[in-house]
Amino acid sequence: MSGLALLRRFARFLYFLLLLPILISSTLSSSPPPPLHASSTPPVAATFKVGFILDMSSATGKISRTVARMAADDFYAHHPNSTNRIVLLPRDSSRDVVNAAAAGTRTSPPRLPSFVTPPTTLELLNADEAHAILGPQTSVEAPFVADLGAKARIPVVSFSATSPAVSPARNPYFVRAAPSDAAQVRAIAAIVQAFDWRRVVAVYEDSDYGTALVPFLVDAFDEVGASVPYRCVLSPSATDDHISAELYRLKTLQTRVFVVHVTSPLAIRLFPLIRSADMMSDGFVWILTEGLTSQLGSIDPPTLVPDTMQGVLGLKPYIRWSHRLQDFKRRWRREFLKENADSDITELSNFGIWAYDAVWALAAAAERLGSVVGPDFDMPEKNGATDFSKLGESRTGPKLLDYINQTEFEGLGGRIHLDNRELNVTAYQIVNVNGEKAREIGFWTARHGLTRELNWSSTSAYSATREGLLPVIWPGYSTAVPKGWTTPTSGRTLRIAVPGPVEPGFQSFLNVEHDPATNVTWASGFVIDVFEAAVRQLPYALLFEYEPYRNANGTSGGDYNTLVKQVYNKVSSMIPTLRRPLLRFLWRFDSCERKIPMGRL
Repeated sequence: MSGLALLRRFARFLYFLLLLPILISSTLSSSPPPPLHASSTPPVAATFKVGFILDMSSATGKISRTVARMAADDFYAHHPNSTNRIVLLPRDSSRDVVNAAAAGTRTSPPRLPSFVTPPTTLELLNADEAHAILGPQTSVEAPFVADLGAKARIPVVSFSATSPAVSPARNPYFVRAAPSDAAQVRAIAAIVQAFDWRRVVAVYEDSDYGTALVPFLVDAFDEVGASVPYRCVLSPSATDDHISAELYRLKTLQTRVFVVHVTSPLAIRLFPLIRSADMMSDGFVWILTEGLTSQLGSIDPPTLVPDTMQGVLGLKPYIRWSHRLQDFKRRWRREFLKENADSDITELSNFGIWAYDAVWALAAAAERLGSVVGPDFDMPEKNGATDFSKLGESRTGPKLLDYINQTEFEGLGGRIHLDNRELNVTAYQIVNVNGEKAREIGFWTARHGLTRELNWSSTSAYSATREGLLPVIWPGYSTAVPKGWTTPTSGRTLRIAVPGPVEPGFQSFLNVEHDPATNVTWASGFVIDVFEAAVRQLPYALLFEYEPYRNANGTSGGDYNTLVKQVYNKVSSMIPTLRRPLLRFLWRFDSCERKIPMGRL
């Protein structure tokens, strides 16, 4: 190679070195070329408004408010390309029917990411055009709101209104994302049957929540041979003095088994008064229905349960444990304490779990509905924001209702499937309050009855015996099973007329002696032995006294016809007789409290 050629190559190399910084700078400052297949931007989700009616001051309201926000966030984290996104419009009902349905005052709860300022219910339907209502929280509010939903043709989905007073069968747009109270009565009756209690007193709240369950309870007890001789009805606004007076009346009765069906605000006042009346002691039985049992871990103040409910039995729908549920409970505690720093609530109730699943059911149904663009309501002319007669009608409500009812998924509470717009429950968990918490003592299922453990593959027959439950610690820290009754401190005594004098040859069958000094009558013989043996078999105390049916001079007081007439005239209650030679007892209906059947031995 010649020297000239080497010089030319060296010159090109220097030229390249001089251009290299310029090329690098140009490359870095220029925009990158477009990709061959540009990624599509997720569509902007349409706003899907859902009214949210809560009692913001209650434990369930506070829990559900946090749960609903987290449920919406979780759903859209799992479905990022959703065409609709529900926006919750919270409304504070303050447990008032009118506030829940119509003209409540606007309130502003703590600022939450998924919430906006809460309007009234009619404003939700008319001004805001909510596509659905989540709630209301209480059974007292539910019938009125359900009627408004039916008129506006929008679904009303409640996760905590459990009373049979409002049902999907009678309210076409009402969806109960929780079990009905009526579903629990067979489980309660099984407990009563297992311990052989024959009489039960119902203590319930004078409201739609309380009164609607009583007929179902009475029928269930009747099927297991138990009765409800007395009902204690308590108004939610009753004074403590009135409640105490009712409790002392219960204490004078002979029945010692009580089923309590009240809301938590009334329970918070009731149970301290029960303890003050010394009725949370040995011999008493208290059974809580599922609404109160489900809230034992979230009642405020938290000292109420350990201080006033020791030995109480309760039952609630069984929700199986899962890693997903456990993880959510941990996340919920952190979020709840951020929003309620002063609260002592640390346990997520069943109502909170059902609230989570209700939000998912609504969100899933809204997604199936597709994007809703433009006005959804057909509004009448001259519509007023508080005019009940001029509510608009939703165009998408009927289809949304169908999608909600068809929704099926694995929720926090297990497999979610609404049967005729109502959540079914397969098992009830039975608990016994011992210490600061309620411990599990067994389960009830319609197939197997009472069992200590759940075994769905078991082929055993239905059974309702106490062996199906773990040992119970009763009120008064007693382990002895209460008999369910005691000798009443008041009430009428059964007066038993004993005919006489009895001839010596028959005194082994019936004899009567009277001491004029003490005015005490003793009766003996086979007839009396049979009668007193029968009395001892009764599942309640029966006060009675013998009185001789004879004249002052010791002669017979009359024939048998005259003697029987003494019962008709209410002079005596019962007559033991000897005839043909059948032993007969003539009984009469002594009072409304104690019905004495006519029988033959």
